[in-house]
Amino acid sequence: MANFQIWLEAESSSTFTFFRKLNGNLVRGNKIFHYYSCQFYNPYYQSRSTLCFRNKGVIPASLNCPVKINVCEEKGLVSATYYPIHNHHTGFHNTKYQRFKDSTRNLIKSYLLLSFPIVQIQNLIRGNVGFRGHRSFVPSKEAFISRRSIRTYYRRLQNSVHPENDALSVMCNVERLKAEEYNPILLFKPQNSKTLYGPPGLDALLNSDKSFALGIQTETQKEMLIKHSYKIICIDSTHGTNRYGFYLLSIHIQDEYGQGYPVAHFICNYLDYDTLVTLFNSLKCRISNLEVHNVMTDDDNVCYTAFNSVFGPNLNHLLCKWHVFRAWNRQLACKVHSNDLRNILRKKLKKILNEKCHSNFKTLISEFINDTSVKTHTFIQYFLDNYYNRLELWAACLRQFPHGFTDTNNYCETFHNQLKSVYFQRNAPNDAVRVLLQKWCLLLKDKSNSSSHWQITFPNHCLQKMILIVVFISVIMHIR
Repeated sequence: MANFQIWLEAESSSTFTFFRKLNGNLVRGNKIFHYYSCQFYNPYYQSRSTLCFRNKGVIPASLNCPVKINVCEEKGLVSATYYPIHNHHTGFHNTKYQRFKDSTRNLIKSYLLLSFPIVQIQNLIRGNVGFRGHRSFVPSKEAFISRRSIRTYYRRLQNSVHPENDALSVMCNVERLKAEEYNPILLFKPQNSKTLYGPPGLDALLNSDKSFALGIQTETQKEMLIKHSYKIICIDSTHGTNRYGFYLLSIHIQDEYGQGYPVAHFICNYLDYDTLVTLFNSLKCRISNLEVHNVMTDDDNVCYTAFNSVFGPNLNHLLCKWHVFRAWNRQLACKVHSNDLRNILRKKLKKILNEKCHSNFKTLISEFINDTSVKTHTFIQYFLDNYYNRLELWAACLRQFPHGFTDTNNYCETFHNQLKSVYFQRNAPNDAVRVLLQKWCLLLKDKSNSSSHWQITFPNHCLQKMILIVVFISVIMHIR
C-alpha cells in the first residue's frame, strides 16, 4: 500500500488533483477496498447558509467530477481501477483548494521536532525551485509554501503533543522521564505542592508554596561526573529560558578532551542558600561519595557556600575571571568619568588579574592601590571592600594547584548560549517550562552524539604504524 500512496501523490502532482478518500475501508473476507475521488466530486452538495466565504473561494458545486480510483488490497498485493478523465480544466489554479501532501506534512513535522529554523525548512521543502538553471519546472503547491504555513504546523504540533496546562504538561514529562530504564529525575517539587520526588528540604522553607524545583541528571551525566569531578566543578545559572522567569542552574565538568560537559541541571525560581542546599543534596543522594576538590562560580558566594556545605568542607573556591573582570568594567563605567583614566585602570587590572608570579602580583596591586586612591577614591574603595580581602579567589598567582587548566566559567556560558541561540532562537521568554524540557533533552542528545565524545581506540600495531608514519614525514620535511 505504501507504493500505491507514492504513485497517488505523483499522479496528484502531475494532474493538479487532490484525491480524497470516500468513507472508510470496506472489508470483505481477505480483501480491503479503498475508494478515492477527485476533489470536485460532491454529489451531496448543499448550499452554504453563511455569508462568510474564504478569500480563495470554494470548490464549484456544479462540476461533480467523475474521476475515481477503486483500490483492492489482498494479502499485500494492491490492484487499482482508475477512471482518469476529468470534466473540468486541470491546472495549477486548482491547488488553492488542496492541502499539502501527507509526505510533505510529515517532513515538515519531522524538521520542526528537530528544531530546524522555519526559514531553513522552507528552503528544504522548495529545493532548487527558482534557480536560474531550473526555471522550467512543473509548478507544485510545495514550491510556494510560506513561512506562515510552517508556523501553523508548529503551533498545531505544540498543542497536540502536550496539554495546554503547563503544570500538567511538566508533570507528564517528569513521569515519562521517571518511567525510563534509568530515572534521571533528581528532584521534583511543583508549585503549591509538596516535594513529589527527592529530598523534602524545600517543604520546610517559608516560600514553600511558591517554590518550584526540578533536577535532572542522565545516566551518562552521572558517569561523567564521577569520572571527572576531581578536576573542577563549574556552576552557573542563567535566566530567560521560560516565560515565568525561572532559573536554569547547570553544573559542568571538564572531560578527557578538555571540553566542558554538562552533568546536572536544575530548574528553579529561587537561588537562595536554603534552596541551593536542597538542590545539591538531591545530587548527593544520587552520588554519595563524590570526589570534589575545586568549585568555580561567578562572582557570587552563595552558590559556593551551599555546595561546600553539602560536598565539603574546605573545597577550593575559584571565581570566574571573566565575571570578575566584567564586574570591574561595570564599576569603572559608573565610578570613573574620564575615558582615558578608565582605559589605563582597565589595563592595570587586567595585568593584575593574569599575573602568575606572586612577588610581581604583590608589587602590582600595591602600586595600583597607591596610584588609584588619589585619582578615584570611590572605585578603589569598592575594590578594597569586595576583592582585596579575598585575593585567593581570583588572583592567578594563587591558583598554583591542579584545577583543570581553566579560569573561567565558559563551559556553562557556552552551553547556555547554545541553548538560547540555537534551540530557542532567542525566543525563549515566551515559552513554557515544558518547552525548556524539550529543548534540554534535544541539546543533551546532540551533546552525547558529538564526535568529540566518541572514544576511538587503535590496536597497538596500528598505533606503532601511525607513529612511524609521522616520524617518516617529519624526516622528509626536515630534509626538504
